[in-house]
Amino acid sequence: MGAHAGTIPIVTDNLDQLYDFNETDSISGATVTSLITSSDEMTLVNSPTVSGGTCTLDGSNDAISLDSSSNLYSANSLAECWELAFRIKSGTGEASIMHQSNVWYYRRFFNRNSDGYFWMRATGAGGNTDEFESVTSQTIENNEWYVMACNFSRSSTSAKNSMNGFINGVQVGSMNSIGGKGVSGPWSIGTGGTPVIGATASDGSNSVNMEIAYFRKYGKNLSSSEILSNYNAMKGRLV
Repeated sequence: MGAHAGTIPIVTDNLDQLYDFNETDSISGATVTSLITSSDEMTLVNSPTVSGGTCTLDGSNDAISLDSSSNLYSANSLAECWELAFRIKSGTGEASIMHQSNVWYYRRFFNRNSDGYFWMRATGAGGNTDEFESVTSQTIENNEWYVMACNFSRSSTSAKNSMNGFINGVQVGSMNSIGGKGVSGPWSIGTGGTPVIGATASDGSNSVNMEIAYFRKYGKNLSSSEILSNYNAMKGRLV
């Protein structure tokens, strides 16, 4: 896993955050600093192992907690994209690849469901509940590398939202909402809460035994060709 984003041409337009476990200089104890802006950080919860260009969660209580500005449903954002390179190492059935929630919102963004398929799900806020999901035909197998990408868009004039999911450069799912109950204006489906990789909460609850190579957040939607280009640029290190 010798290649990294510093030497391989990936899309850099509106690249807000980049965490790469090949870049060991960006890692200090439990803190990983974004290679884009040093004020953005992720936290390694309960001492996952960083070695050989990846971070391994033990499936007991490990997790990666992202800076709150990584909120996919940012109140001020009309379009964002997340990209995550991961490999589930063991376990069967449902596994939380990425998750975000707080006291008012329940959002399990990206999972392997109980049947082994890639599953995207989002729920809204409090009484203004708006839930939508997409169970794809893409299987998530143990010990296989996947690069997940997800575009999120919301309307600036109505309470409409959409998510499009990609695995290894190919779109595998999409979902749309018509807005939450009683909501008539611009609305993002919940804000706040800490995004977590490999668990359902930042304390490592429901931890998944998995490896992470890198995470990127863009302040725009990536086109299908950009997502495929990013995947092709990095897939050589995912072996």
